[in-house]
Amino acid sequence: MNESLLVDTDILIDVARKEHSAVEYLKLEENRSILQVSSITQMELIIGCRNKSELQALDEFLKRYIVIDVTHDISEKAVALLKTYRLSHGLLIADALIAATAFPPSQAGAWDGNKLRSSASSNEAKLPKLFHSQTPVWE
Repeated sequence: MNESLLVDTDILIDVARKEHSAVEYLKLEENRSILQVSSITQMELIIGCRNKSELQALDEFLKRYIVIDVTHDISEKAVALLKTYRLSHGLLIADALIAATAFPPSQAGAWDGNKLRSSASSNEAKLPKLFHSQTPVWE
């Protein structure tokens, strides 16, 4: 079974700008992962469109991804992330929502403010990969 990969807005912007490393890594991941984006990422990309033609091209491009909507559980996790990381790391609302989207839905409500814990045991839950340009995994 393929792993899910939540692709951050920055990477899709790099792909749109034809940044070689982002394009090549995303091509590689398309073959081995189920690619997802948050609906927040979708909205951020829409804001960047300058005309209807770009908006139509974006809509076509995003058909390659599963768009994950913001749910109540994602909102709760985002609030917890903001409480933990806003002051120390400058976490912003959109980034908190996107990060919260990376947590598996089956583990909703298991956030203790510092770590996501499996509700079935005290072991830390396994999180899907989050591909973000500040983590250059292709190097």
